[in-house]
Amino acid sequence: MDSPLTQQLRPDVFEPKIVQLYLHLFNILANDADDEDEDAVPTEGFWREFFLLKPDKQRLFDILSPLTANELLHIQTQTHAFFRRSIAEATSARSPQNQNALENLTAFLSAVFGKRYTNPSTDVIEVLAGLDSIDRLVSDLVNGLELIIRQSSDLDFRHKAVVAALAMVAGAFQTSLVSYFMHRDLFPALMKYIHDAPESGLPPFVLIGLLANYNKFETQNVYQNRLEDFVNQDSINLLVKGLAHSCQQIRDGYAAVQDDEVNAWSLSTTLNFVGLRALSPERNKPSPPTEEEAKALFNALPSEKGCVMLSAYSHNLRKRLDIHLHSLALGILLRLLGALERTKTRLHHHWPYLWASLLNLMRFLTQYSADMTYLRGVRDELCTPLARLIAFCLSTGDTFLPDPASYDDLFYKLIEASDVLPKFKQAFAQRPVQGADSFSKAMDALISVSSHYHDLFGDQKGRKKHQSPAAVQKVIRDGYESLNLPSDEDFGTWQKWRESSMKADLKKMIRTAVDDARLFAQK
Repeated sequence: MDSPLTQQLRPDVFEPKIVQLYLHLFNILANDADDEDEDAVPTEGFWREFFLLKPDKQRLFDILSPLTANELLHIQTQTHAFFRRSIAEATSARSPQNQNALENLTAFLSAVFGKRYTNPSTDVIEVLAGLDSIDRLVSDLVNGLELIIRQSSDLDFRHKAVVAALAMVAGAFQTSLVSYFMHRDLFPALMKYIHDAPESGLPPFVLIGLLANYNKFETQNVYQNRLEDFVNQDSINLLVKGLAHSCQQIRDGYAAVQDDEVNAWSLSTTLNFVGLRALSPERNKPSPPTEEEAKALFNALPSEKGCVMLSAYSHNLRKRLDIHLHSLALGILLRLLGALERTKTRLHHHWPYLWASLLNLMRFLTQYSADMTYLRGVRDELCTPLARLIAFCLSTGDTFLPDPASYDDLFYKLIEASDVLPKFKQAFAQRPVQGADSFSKAMDALISVSSHYHDLFGDQKGRKKHQSPAAVQKVIRDGYESLNLPSDEDFGTWQKWRESSMKADLKKMIRTAVDDARLFAQK
């Protein structure tokens, strides 16, 4: 008698059950359904199994990623069913179904919003739920996310809700769907989450930032008003510390790739140098990466968290400079240093890099002055703040620099730039000049100090051809006695910054932050 059992062919690759369900749901893989059932909504048993299984966000995203916007519109029966059931499960009290639903929903939203639609708002609504159901479903989703973030006792569940909200806001930023987050204020819930989980990382801060910048120039924004009226000092401290912690993580990612510190000679380093690492006391310490490994690690940076520092590392100097962004950076520096000067706070920092960066910018502007002079606002918005900032540091640096050596280094850098200063002033001096304007005053002060020390070093060179670092430092300090430092109070003043005057640049920055936030939520 023949056996009723038949041998199944062994698959080439074993895939998790959840991946098979993804493929079945979105009709990527051929299944056993008849032609008339191809677009049918899955059964209740399918959904129960679907949300009980551990999700694979990346695999779901990879399955949906090849589909075009039109192809998504053609399978809207499945997308409607998935979106509707995911919201119902995510807002339920059943665990782990609710957490699994949030993760699946995050990957689904990241894939859906990543398409190019002919009519973004209309097409996205058709893909997600259809015009008849979108209002109810998105309202349920936003209300459910707010409730989870505010009340759930599981911090991991709350974090997943924040990431899901981030995927929704960042993805739908150019559509009308973000308006549902305006109607349901998530700010108190997000602040409570930050209080309960101070080490929550970047997502809640990015989410608050995106919501506060949504259509803020066109309509009243509840999150913008919340931030403007914010007076809770403890919460403000948490926001500042959380942002600083995220920036520190990004910085540490670069520092961890390559140890730039010079190793002092010791028994361990000596044994390593002669090839006897096995005898070294630090033999169990992991070896530093090779040059190729370090390059691979460095190329992987920055991480998705780098979206918060985009303006810090995207600063390539080119002939068509982003005048407003450079002006904004210089204005922030002037405000920070002004606060240090007023409070007499001595800050330990990499000051030589700051002096070098400012003077290198001056050299760049001087070198390409023929091309720069035609850029709108280059003199008033860039050259004048640059000159005033350096003059301010020169006149008040002794109040906020940590030690005399840091102050001496500023003078030394200025002496090195003695040939650039007059050329910079000549290239961007206003013609005709009605009296001494702010730019001319600052440049005259810098040139005066540079010339003063240049003459002193000229006298020293007549006695001795080469000067040691100690001798150079002595000349700089002795020169203080005969130096008239600039003391114009105008160097440290600034105009109150107005967002309305920089709408175009701010909108550009917001678009970039939104694009990075999409990648952040996707990962």
